[in-house]
Amino acid sequence: MAATASSPYLRGPVSDHLLGWAWLIVALIVWPWRHSSDVLRTLAGIGFIISFAHQPLTLGLVYGDATRWRSRPVVFSIMPLLAIVGVLAMWTISLPAMALVAVAWNAQHTLMQRFGLLRIYGRKNGDRHGALERSIIITLFIVAVSSIGAFTDTTWIAPRLGLGMTNRQAIRMLLPFVPYAMPVFALSAVVAAVLIVWWVRNERRTGGTIAKWSYAAATLGLVALIVIDPVVGIIAYVTAHSIEYFAVVRASVLGRRDDALIARVTRTPPRRALTVLGYIGALAAVVAVANSVDNGYTFAILVFGALHIVFDGMVWKLRRPEVSAPLGVPLPI
Repeated sequence: MAATASSPYLRGPVSDHLLGWAWLIVALIVWPWRHSSDVLRTLAGIGFIISFAHQPLTLGLVYGDATRWRSRPVVFSIMPLLAIVGVLAMWTISLPAMALVAVAWNAQHTLMQRFGLLRIYGRKNGDRHGALERSIIITLFIVAVSSIGAFTDTTWIAPRLGLGMTNRQAIRMLLPFVPYAMPVFALSAVVAAVLIVWWVRNERRTGGTIAKWSYAAATLGLVALIVIDPVVGIIAYVTAHSIEYFAVVRASVLGRRDDALIARVTRTPPRRALTVLGYIGALAAVVAVANSVDNGYTFAILVFGALHIVFDGMVWKLRRPEVSAPLGVPLPI
């Protein structure tokens, strides 16, 4: 079922609430095993595989849509090569530094996806709280990151997540900044509280929908989980992000009625099933080839991750009718 502008939901109340709180379901699975290193590393590995699986979807949204391709043909032509060259260059300079940049970039990108979904719900309700919500999301990002340094032994995180030596070295690069984590956390928490109170007043005045209130509360809860237990929070964070992305892409393509390749191959249930199987097969082939080369899997993650984040910023523009219409989001007046 495609979303409609008259509905406050992307799919429906049950689906949307489950989507917004997907991180909680993941957390409830992981939480009982938080003190079991072997099980925790296995669950983290599953979460990271799911995270990797969603990234190439963005390539389909770009290269499977001739209209989108024509909007920036030069960029979309050379970007894969630039991503490969950029990763190779940073790899040569400092692999731990590149890992640190990649983690920070992905963490910010993940939280900004929640901002994007908040704006979908807000636009469906006709509010204009985007600037305030962006400020809240950025502040909550600072709260989450600084809380790790303020309340956790950062060197303890990598072993619990099963991260390799490169990521451990990247974490050690942050140790000089740990003494500043507590004041940054305290200040950002106060700023976040003030902004949230302001947001609540605005939402009550404009009649915010249950869909948006629920998603906003879920976002705040996710940040709280990271503060309480960053390892469980990180696993829930990356896994729920991927689940959300799959759901939004599905809602987007189901609402399309044009003749683009991405629309044609997902138009009927049999076609969607074949497309999913083909996508899984392609991912398996990429992983198999990458694993046959030293550090190949890490290289593939970095390249696909870079393309995913860059292309996402170009694809998901709600002011464009081809993006907003399938999601049932009205264009701004």
